[in-house]
Amino acid sequence: MPQDRIISGAPQLTVPVTPSDADFTVVSYLYDVDEMGAATLLGHAPYTGTNLSPGATTDVRLSLQPLRYTVPVGHRLSLVIDTDDEHYRSETATSERLTFGSTPTRPAILDIPWDQR
Repeated sequence: MPQDRIISGAPQLTVPVTPSDADFTVVSYLYDVDEMGAATLLGHAPYTGTNLSPGATTDVRLSLQPLRYTVPVGHRLSLVIDTDDEHYRSETATSERLTFGSTPTRPAILDIPWDQR
């Protein structure tokens, strides 16, 4: 970031996912990463899709936890998506394959609610 910026609200994520099975779980994590690569977890959110058509793309839409946080100059935000977290039950089978995509007609979007003051 070229200057300190403040996140104020709940970041929103939309990402197209094509599962190889009818059920899956993903957990998204948002981090603040400093110049040395050390990361601070800002929030996370699980999503479970069930009874889907294997091979058909679905849009995962979720809200991360609301926060008010100052991202310092020189830091960057990082989004991590995983299928397993000890705090949540996962519907993703060990052999399942998830394909994440982003195209001009179906983009992956991470909307950060920047404070405009």
